[in-house]
Amino acid sequence: MKVNVERLRAITNRLLDHMLEEGINEVDLSSDYYWNIQPELRYDKYDEPTVFTMGQLSEDLQFLEQIQVGERPPTSYGLVWAAALLRFIGEQVVK
Repeated sequence: MKVNVERLRAITNRLLDHMLEEGINEVDLSSDYYWNIQPELRYDKYDEPTVFTMGQLSEDLQFLEQIQVGERPPTSYGLVWAAALLRFIGEQVVK
């Protein structure tokens, strides 16, 4: 299985456009910290994870904003920060 980056971009843009069309221009980050499972454990379907770390939405957002204004170079790891925010937003908006 492969994911085409252009298709993923188009889908993500469509989802964000949908939010704007629904009048959702911003989302309150009502929580900040979240549980994170290390990547080597997250995708191992045979062993239940027992080690968790903490992530922080405000820090993820800060790193992404630094990329946007050129204070931090863009890296593919930025997608991890964006994913945390997108997951939170997706879970909050449907409530």
